[in-house]
Amino acid sequence: METFELILFLLTAVIASSILDKFLPPLSLPLVQIAVGAVVALVVPAVHDVSISSELFLVLFIAPLLFNEARETNPRDLWENKGMKYSQLIDRMVDCARKANEDRNMRNYAYSSDILKGVSLGGTKGAKGSKGSKF
Repeated sequence: METFELILFLLTAVIASSILDKFLPPLSLPLVQIAVGAVVALVVPAVHDVSISSELFLVLFIAPLLFNEARETNPRDLWENKGMKYSQLIDRMVDCARKANEDRNMRNYAYSSDILKGVSLGGTKGAKGSKGSKF
């Protein structure tokens, strides 16, 4: 029963955010939904102790997202690679992932410097007169 109430509560919050989105045209729907979610999390005390099974999560959240993505997909782009073999598609996917990884690594910079070359790390631990000395 708690799960059913949670589902109804989430559905009500989504409908409320959709209605608020009509009155707040400069804001995008995801921002309105985040704001409604934050208000719900702060106001309703029962929301803090939510546990939901993974199967129910897939049905409630992932399936509608996949449906929406499939509905908004351009059919021409979808059927562009219709005649390709599976191994060719895998090769293209691996090449795409490799290129994305290389692009990400190109943004990392490493600089070699000898700033600490002349620093002596010989410690003064336990030496007489070192208490309270400043470097």
